[in-house]
Formats: sequence, structure tokens, C-alpha cells
Amino acid sequence: MIKKISCLILFGLLSLTGAIGQEFKFVATLDSVAATGFYAIPVKPELSALARADFSDIRVSDGDNFVPYIIHSRAKTAQETGKTSDLKIVSTATEKNSTSIVLETTDKEMVTGISLLLSNAAVERYASVSGSDDGNKWFIIDEQILLTGAGSNGQKGTYTQDFPLPMTSYGYYRLKINDAHTDPLKVIAARAFHAPATAQPDYEYISNPAPVIKQRDSGNHVSYVALQFSAPYLVNDVKLTVEGAHFFERSCTVYIMASDKDSAMLAYPVNTFTLSSRLEATFTIPGQKAKTILLAIDNKDNAPLKVTAASARQYKQSLVAWLEQGRYYTLLAVNPDATIPNYDLSRFTDSIPPQLTELNAGPFTPIKHLPAPPARPAGIAGYWIWIVIVIVLA
Repeated sequence: MIKKISCLILFGLLSLTGAIGQEFKFVATLDSVAATGFYAIPVKPELSALARADFSDIRVSDGDNFVPYIIHSRAKTAQETGKTSDLKIVSTATEKNSTSIVLETTDKEMVTGISLLLSNAAVERYASVSGSDDGNKWFIIDEQILLTGAGSNGQKGTYTQDFPLPMTSYGYYRLKINDAHTDPLKVIAARAFHAPATAQPDYEYISNPAPVIKQRDSGNHVSYVALQFSAPYLVNDVKLTVEGAHFFERSCTVYIMASDKDSAMLAYPVNTFTLSSRLEATFTIPGQKAKTILLAIDNKDNAPLKVTAASARQYKQSLVAWLEQGRYYTLLAVNPDATIPNYDLSRFTDSIPPQLTELNAGPFTPIKHLPAPPARPAGIAGYWIWIVIVIVLA
């Protein structure tokens, strides 16, 4: 009898802990499921503005349980047509929750992607890539890179994982893999993809709401242009419309602010590009949450240019899940305690068809949580659970 009571107490405490750890703040209703199967739920700007940049605080729910899903990343062109070269693995360091791998290029050609040779694993991991000219000072290139499991590709005990990058020419690249509190992946070798200067990865994008433009031309020959968004959207690509001189070519430095009140990141530029009348005024940035993007245009001795319009996009990504006809599903977001989920579905990516029906989510609304129950008055009634635990331990 006492043994049964102890099991019930332990079960109740664990259930209470799990409930507290799943406090999501926003919910949206998914469209009805016409037939049982895999569906793609697009991550639209409204959701990316709420969730973290790595989507770790998003869940699909059927009302009783969380539904397993994987993140389907943006489409890209095949890299096989470009030239490749070996990357030297300089160092591998395992930290508390991540692994950092430093790679050195063997030539100075433009890098448009990286291919990793991995020991077979049936898990997903997120990674980020930074670049450096000297191996000491690092600059972010891309993040939210999804490394998938081997699936049916690991026929020889190893498999390759390819991912594109914005065109860069660093001498060193640092791959930082989120180990999700478990053992690290084993990276055996790495190669770099090279392509002609005219080649660009073929991404799929989703447009974000247009920003408000504010410009100030300072006396130090620099124009500061703030692109202010209505929410901290995920941004990967920005296009500008510029007016002024008929011929111009100026250096532009890009900074990101996650919120209008947080200026800490203004000490760390995320990109520098040339604003030229010869080229389309576009630039890429690593996928980050941005409430404000600040551009610093170096005019030198020229009259200031005028940025008259701007548009921003994020890579098209979807949550892919197996959904059943007749079930009611919701999308949950924003949970400060949430971590990247580890679902069995990541081991069956080869079972997912290439073409998927999209299932859209409605508007997100705040979840009204029930108020906390009133405190139990002091006395025996308030300590009954501890009395039982003491008896069980005795």
C-alpha cells in the first residue's frame, strides 16, 4: 500500500513539473486536415516575430499531446555543378551545450557552401557558421542551419550534409553545433563549394511587412538609415530603392537591433556591402530577429543618397508533421522554458514526400492562463504530502 502511495506521489510531482514547464503564451488554430498524412505548416512573419530565431519555442498540439515535427528548410540549387576544395579541420572543441569546429580553406576562392562528412546519426542539430580572416576575430555568416539525420543516405556508416552560404572569401570558418544537452556529432571531413561570382543560391523567400524608413545625414559624411519594422521579424534578405547621384559607389555597414530599446548589437556589424549604381541595392544578413536595421552609408565627399523604399524577406521554412483527418490541431508559441524538441520523426525524413500540402495557421492570440490557486492555510492540511513522504522514506 505504501509503495503504491509513493508511486502516486512521484507521478503527481512529475506531472506538476511538466505542466509548469509548458507555459506557452500564444496559440493559433490550424486549418482542418482533409486527409491523414504529412503536411507543411509555413513559418510566416507573424510566427517568426513571436518565436525565437531557432524556432525552439514552437509546438504543434492536438489538444492532448505535442505532435512531432521537423523543420523543412528553404530550397537551394544543387551544389554539385560547382568546384569544390578540401577544408582543413584545425580544431574541435566541445563546450557545455555545443561543439565548435574551426575549418581552414586551402585556397582563396569564393565559398558558396560547405559539405560535411559525418558518422551516421539519427538526430537533428542546429548550427551556425562564422568567418574569420585570421582565425581570431569572427563574423557571423549564417545561423539556423539544420543538420538532419542520416536516414537512408548512411549506407556506408557515414553520410554527407550540404548547406549553402552567402558568398564569402574568409580564410577560416567556424561551425558551431547546438548539441541539445547530448553527445556531439562526429565530423570526419569537410569540403567547400565554389562558384563563379555571378552564381547565387536559389532560395525561396517569404516577404515581411515593409519597414518605416528614417534617415539622418550627419556632418561626418555618413548617412544613417533606420529600417524600423512593426515587430521583430526574422530577416535574411533586404532590398533598397536609392535615389540621388546618377553614378555612385559607397560602402554601407549593416547593424541589427532586436528591439528599439536594445542598442548593444550596434557594436557588432553583421555585414558590409557596396552600394553601387552598377548593382541592384540588395544585401543578405544572417537570419536574426530584427526590429530595426541600421545602415551607415559612407558618403565621403559626395552628396548624400536618399533611401526611398525598402523590402525585407525571410527564408521560407515549414514545420512538417504527420496529421490525422478529423483531429483538431493548434500551433503554440513563446515559452521561455522551451528547448529544441527531439522527436523520433527526425529519424524518418526519407519517408516524407518531396511535395507537401500546406496547412496554414490562423492569427495568434494570447493564451489566458488560469490564476494560481489561493495559498493553503498553514496547519496539518498544508503539510500532508510531506508527512506521507516521510512515512514512505521511513
